[in-house]
Amino acid sequence: MSKKATTSKSQSSKTGHKSTKLKPIDETQLRTAFQLFDTNRDGRVNEEEMKSMLNRLGI
Repeated sequence: MSKKATTSKSQSSKTGHKSTKLKPIDETQLRTAFQLFDTNRDGRVNEEEMKSMLNRLGI
């Protein structure tokens, strides 16, 4: 039997996707990164913000 990475118990979010509990430092870093790309501060990354993000990442 193969070993799987251990994580906190997964939970279903209101969107029906499973989520994994992150360590506080990981969540802070992800929120900071997200805020860099959510330039209109609506809590979502739209198509233009995604294009800009990918361009800035060189993709």
